[in-house]
Amino acid sequence: MDISIFDLFNIGLGPSSSHSIGPMRAAKHFALLQPDNLKSITCTLYGSIAYTGAGHGTFDAIVLGLSGYLPEQLTPLQAQKIISEVKEQKKINLNLKKSIEFDISKHIICYKQSSIFEQDNAMLFAANTIAGKQLERAYFSIGGGFVLDANKNKITLEKTTNAQATYQFNSADTLLKLCQQHNLSIAEVVQQNELNWRSSKVIDTKLHKIWQVMDNSIAAGIKADGVLPGVLHLKRRAKLLAAKVKQNFMWLNIYAIAVNEENAACNTVVTAPTNGAAGVIPAILKYYTQFEEQLTLNCLKTFFYTAGAIGLLFKQNAGISGASMGCQGEVGVAAAMAAAGWVALKGGTPAQVEHAAEIAIEHHLGLTCDPVAGLVQIPCIERNAMGAIKAYNAAQLALAANGEHTVSLDMATKSMQEIGQEMHYKFKETSLGGLAVNVIDC
Repeated sequence: MDISIFDLFNIGLGPSSSHSIGPMRAAKHFALLQPDNLKSITCTLYGSIAYTGAGHGTFDAIVLGLSGYLPEQLTPLQAQKIISEVKEQKKINLNLKKSIEFDISKHIICYKQSSIFEQDNAMLFAANTIAGKQLERAYFSIGGGFVLDANKNKITLEKTTNAQATYQFNSADTLLKLCQQHNLSIAEVVQQNELNWRSSKVIDTKLHKIWQVMDNSIAAGIKADGVLPGVLHLKRRAKLLAAKVKQNFMWLNIYAIAVNEENAACNTVVTAPTNGAAGVIPAILKYYTQFEEQLTLNCLKTFFYTAGAIGLLFKQNAGISGASMGCQGEVGVAAAMAAAGWVALKGGTPAQVEHAAEIAIEHHLGLTCDPVAGLVQIPCIERNAMGAIKAYNAAQLALAANGEHTVSLDMATKSMQEIGQEMHYKFKETSLGGLAVNVIDC
């Protein structure tokens, strides 16, 4: 497995990693390929991304990507300024170099009838030159900000190395055997892999920055009040809950809700492993540092390396996109990652870490992704709070045991994959079923 944990933890604007961060990267990549004699660009969306693109920020993300930006490069205010100018002028400054006609209502098309692609969340960009030549390129946003091209190759806009991981693992069973064979913790296995791709100093800086953004999003969410954007006119609750809290345990709920209200407001958060599930891991970490122990750099390494290992297993063997797996692949995976990280922080064995992750995902199996009005608000915000609670409880159950259990993490992951494949598409981030239709009908 040659995927870095930093592919799972990305800093960017809300509300969705697969529907906004992924499309933004795809649009940026396509803009970089364009010749000087370009006349116009259109983007056609398919699948879940067509059904909920407007509510999930896809249109804005495409505008920002074509304008030459990546998710981590913009503040919310900068992003809104660029989007407003494009809407008013009906022109876009392609990759910060060339102004071309761009009317969002005309040049971004949602094709909902069927898809010409098998992959979920497909985007087909088409560019027309002044000479009349058309250039097309397909991209697939597969969750967590990951983007593939038509040949299923990962799209990257950063400098990469061909170095391979020191310890290759494609299953939890293999990971546990590596730990036993080399007398290493899961965090130590992942750390050795990460050092093939980045220096220790760069890793430390990135981990500190990730936690800083997470912590800031908690603080901002608790401080803010008012109404979230969108037709639901949903009132923020984190600040109100924080003012009434009487039990420490309630803070897990508040921290998670605070982050996901910030995400819903299109502010800066960290995908963990997705935007829709961005609140679970910060909630667990914040609770640890507030009510358990000081969160040192070594703690951050232990937590993120361990949680990242679990996330990478789900990424490779099932999926982390609501459009492919339902919310079991988002909040469920986040809960498994958070539970594993907590156990590692508490000195648990690799077997106990694996057990905690299994407990957490087992009790999210079958969870649908049915956002009301196509917004990442109901049930998404509260769902993160529930995910954090389940993560904490799974960790406590695993720490109270010795690591022996009947259902392995690999079994649970395979079950999640099968359920995700069998789950009807209307329950996978299309807002065509479940709460998305019944709440509106009521």
